[in-house]
Order: sequence, then structure tokens, then C-alpha cells
Amino acid sequence: MEIPILTLLILVPLIGAAATFFLRGDSVKLAGTLTTAIVVALSFKALLMYDSANPNIQLIEHHEWIPSVGITYTLGVDGISIAMILLTAVVSLAAILYAYGTQKRINHLFSMLLLTEAGLIGVFTAMDFFLFYVFWEIVLIPLYFVINIWGEKYRKYASIKFLIYTHVGSVIMLLGIFAIYFLGGMDNFMMLEMLNDGTGKIINAELLGIDAAIIPYIFLAIFFGMAVKMALVPFHTWCPDAYLNAPTAGTIMLAALLSKMGAYGMIRICVMMFPGTTVDYSFILLIFAVVTMIYGAMLALAQVDFKKLLAYSSISHVGYIMLGIAAVNAIGMQGAVFQMFNHGLVIGLLFIGIAVIKQNAGTRIIDELGGIVKKMPLLVSFIMVGIFATIGLPGLCTFVSEVLVYMGVFKTYFPFETLELTKEAVVVLLSALTILITIGYALFAAQRALFGPYNEGLEDTMEVREVDKNYILIPLIVLSSLIIIVGLMPHLVLDIFNSTAEQIGALLIGP
Repeated sequence: MEIPILTLLILVPLIGAAATFFLRGDSVKLAGTLTTAIVVALSFKALLMYDSANPNIQLIEHHEWIPSVGITYTLGVDGISIAMILLTAVVSLAAILYAYGTQKRINHLFSMLLLTEAGLIGVFTAMDFFLFYVFWEIVLIPLYFVINIWGEKYRKYASIKFLIYTHVGSVIMLLGIFAIYFLGGMDNFMMLEMLNDGTGKIINAELLGIDAAIIPYIFLAIFFGMAVKMALVPFHTWCPDAYLNAPTAGTIMLAALLSKMGAYGMIRICVMMFPGTTVDYSFILLIFAVVTMIYGAMLALAQVDFKKLLAYSSISHVGYIMLGIAAVNAIGMQGAVFQMFNHGLVIGLLFIGIAVIKQNAGTRIIDELGGIVKKMPLLVSFIMVGIFATIGLPGLCTFVSEVLVYMGVFKTYFPFETLELTKEAVVVLLSALTILITIGYALFAAQRALFGPYNEGLEDTMEVREVDKNYILIPLIVLSSLIIIVGLMPHLVLDIFNSTAEQIGALLIGP
């Protein structure tokens, strides 16, 4: 009998969430760490069970749930799912370890974080529309409470804004899902076209007989829901407030994983189920990507609070993911998925690093931190790994993903044969400004906050000391090591989803 590995990946954090909710004292930390460690182990077990050469859905678990309306409990994974499960497992462990220092209701915080992890893995594995939506909403609820209860000064405002924005996006997305079900003449909510010997193909909704005039509206409804979760401009305004006011563990989950949930949904439904419409709307997707990239980078350049700078930097880098999707080819899709994975590692590392500075120096205002490297050289080393990865330094993980994104988008939109500057080519060239702006805000902020003359006034705030807690040091070491290892050996991750990306590319015929 095969191990129901995908169910276990969801069930373990659910059990952990229930257990930590009622535990007290150090047993909470032990249970939370053990739960996330088991999920990491299970995610690697799933990777070993997954055949990366097969682009179709694998490890399928299928059971009837509500047969009267065709709702099933169906889980499955392809290369993109496996990559996101691995990212979720590693980042969730880092968030739990960092949250060790929480004094306020730590058992409830751990419970909410583990519930979020279960919901995320559910989203990445659900192959039934109804089940997908259930997990989609499960992620929203605990993160609302994480921001509202453990957040900073404006946590109430930020949590309500987060709830309203993301829930409205979810409801509009649900309308699109219902349209597929009713107008497509479906008798179930399955995302899979067939179940045959444990393999399956994602349905092409454009072949279900839906009126061609209606299909763009369905596509846009689902796109809207995903764009809100990704925090694409102009649907991003919930994002800086949520990132800034959430506790660090919550910010890590939001920035490293929640936006990837939106990008995953964009690929899984908008692209794979509506390939023709994706190509038709590719220029609009390109505009969304480039505006998000430049806008996020420009606002990051203007920030005085390091955490808010990272919030806008995260928005800008989500634009790279959208740029890869807008390339509508296999290379761009490889870059988009790889960027999803890499950005999760980098932004998680940076938010932890800045939070440690705030704890020890009493501030994260850039101009008040000058020369912090004098007191915290080890921490600054970790932060600089994240800073260099942010600007796409060769040898670090983001370099390869950004190169792949640009290879994909130039292949589709840039007329190398004629060198005629079409509107698409101009937009792609404009996106390159983001690279320069990113280098500007990242290195300028690092120079002012971490290096230069030491601000002696920090000594009057509180004792500025090096990282002295193993529970903080471990996630810093793990995330920075992965950034370097994946940067030097990108095939370790790329090989997981290459065949899936190539299959998606075959669905898309460029404009």
C-alpha cells in the first residue's frame, strides 16, 4: 500500500496546530519544531517519490467527498507543486524557530503558523477546485489573527485591510471557478482531465464548450484573485501595511509564501487551463509585471524604515515572477517558478536579519543604524548574503532565475532580426530599469544602515550585541546556505520542474 504522502503533508501540521494550541511552556516550542521538522522530512520523501521526468500530475490521492455535486478529495503534484512544498516546509521551520522569542501567547501563535503551513501545502496539492478554494481560505484566517494579535502598532488596521482585500479577491476568483463548472457542463470540480494509473493532465477549460466571448471574463476573474494574493500593482496596497505590522514570523509567511500561492494559482489555473487566453492577454500581463517591478523598486528606494523597504522590494520581485509568466514560453516559465522558490528564501532571510537588528538596536530606521557591523558582524554577513541575492549577484540563487526570466521575455517580445522597437520591446527594455534601481536601493540602504560611521547613540538605546540565540542563528544559517548552494548548483531545483515548465511552454504559442 502506497503512503498517502500528500495527505500526511497536510495532516501533520494540522495535528501540530491542534496540539500547540493547548500546550504550554517549552512543550509548545518542542511540538512546533518537531512538527515542522517532520514536514521537511515528508517533503523530501515526496520529492524522492516524484518522477521529475514525467510532467503530468503524480502521487494522486482521489476519494469521493460530496458526490451529489461532484466534489472530491483529490490531491496531486507536478514539478511546480513539489518545489513550492519544499519551500513551504523550509520557510515554515525558519518562521517557527524565529518565533521562539515570542512572549505573548506563543502556543496560539505556533498554532496559527502551523495552520497556515497546512493550508499552503493544501493549495499546492489540491486538484479539485472546491478543495483548492477551501485551502485557499484556510490560509487567510490564521494570518489575519497573526497580524491582528501579535502585530505592531497599526496591526488592527493592517489585519482588516489584509482580510478585506484578499477575501474580495478570493470571492471574485470563486465566481470564475463556478463559471467553469456551470458553463463548462462539468459534473465535478476536478482540475484533472483524467485519472489513469496515477497520472493526470490538467484540463484545458477552453475546450469545455464555454462560449468564446465568456472565456476572457472567467480568465480575468481568476486572474484578479491571483493578482491580489501576489500583490501586483495596483492590487498591492494591503501588502506594505501587512508586512510592516505583522510579527516577523508572520511577515516571513506572508512575503515568502503567500505571494507564491498567488503565483502558483496564476500558473495552475490561468495559464495551464486557459493557455490561449493567456497568450491573447500576454501584453497586459507584461504591463502588470513591468509596472509592479518599477513601482515597487522606486518606492523601496524612498523608504527610511528597513522593513518597509523590504516590503516594497518584495513587491518589485514578485513582478519578476509575473514577467516570466508573461513571456508565455518554457524558458520564462522556468524562470518564474525558480524566482518563486528563490525569492522565498531571500526575503525570509532578510526579514529575520532586520528583525534581529530591531530587537538589539531598538530601531530599524536606516539612518539611525549607521555602522551596525561594528557590533554585529556575523548578522551583517547573513544580511549581506540576502542583499547581494536581492540584486541578483552571480553565484547566488536569484541570478539564474532572473536570467531565465529575461531570456524568456526577450525571446518572445524582442525583435532581434529587425531591431524594430515595438511597444512590447519598449516595455521589456523599461523593465531593465528595475535592475539598476534595485542595486541602488539595496546597496545604498546597506551602506547607510550596516556600514559607515558607527552611531554611538545606539548604546544609549540598549545593549547592541551579536546574535546570541541558536534559535535565530539556525534559520539564518539554513536560509543563507540554501541561497548559496542553489546559486552554485541551480540544477538541484531546476531539474524538479523543468519537464513541467516545458509542458506548459508547449501549450503556449507566442503572440
